[in-house]
Amino acid sequence: METKRRILKLYRELLRDIGKLPKETRGYYSQYTRQQFNSHVDEVETDRIDEMIHRSREYSKWVQTKYSRPVDSSSSRFTPPWAR
Repeated sequence: METKRRILKLYRELLRDIGKLPKETRGYYSQYTRQQFNSHVDEVETDRIDEMIHRSREYSKWVQTKYSRPVDSSSSRFTPPWAR
């Protein structure tokens, strides 16, 4: 039961974070989040769930940073944390 509560908490956090994004990007990230949750709904392995929760939070931070930083024309690429 604790795992289910953590997953629902994560989903609420992600939706709140999506609400802070520019309007033109919210639809995409809302759909992406819903799709990811639906595709992993049958996951029961606790370690795997913990890993997915951690990765989801990291990705959310990366997306927030991506849209909050000023655009620098000399460096248009922004490297996600998992690609460093």
